[in-house]
Amino acid sequence: MYTKPSVLACQGTIGKHVRHLHDHYRLLLATFPPAQGLSQEHQWSVDYDKRSREVPMESNIDYAIEELERLQFRLERHVVSLNLDSPHKQQNGTATTTSTTAATEHDIPMPYDLLQPVTLLATIDPTKGPVCFQSTFGRELWFCSLHAVHHFAMIKVICAEFGMPLTEGFGVAPSTLKSRMSHQ
Repeated sequence: MYTKPSVLACQGTIGKHVRHLHDHYRLLLATFPPAQGLSQEHQWSVDYDKRSREVPMESNIDYAIEELERLQFRLERHVVSLNLDSPHKQQNGTATTTSTTAATEHDIPMPYDLLQPVTLLATIDPTKGPVCFQSTFGRELWFCSLHAVHHFAMIKVICAEFGMPLTEGFGVAPSTLKSRMSHQ
């Protein structure tokens, strides 16, 4: 079922949606500058259009689970270092996500500061070059999270099509869930 094309979701597969949402996080986190930090010559930029396609994550569920667990571990370790209760408080520096195992390419620095500037490169017109937008790490992390929820909703449609319904809240934005709770 992981690789079976959906009639209802434009021939999409669960695997392609999983790869797509993972790619957004991967591209955001992998482009953070090296441990020595940012300089005038090296600004942090992210281009979500440089996604990988036709990769093992789309077709190999075990590989996908492993990669998602790596991402989850990295994000959980990093979020602990952030002060999410005070988003306006500046926290300078970077955090390096490391485990007790040997260092890997996944052990790259991440910003402590949700307000760390990021330049977003986006394709608006396929006949022209990318357009640059100024953003922040926190805003882009939020975007990746809500973008993932959108793909969870598509995965939910595919699962329902194949007779595997998921929980009611799966694929629903946090703000929608909050609104529903306030109207109960």
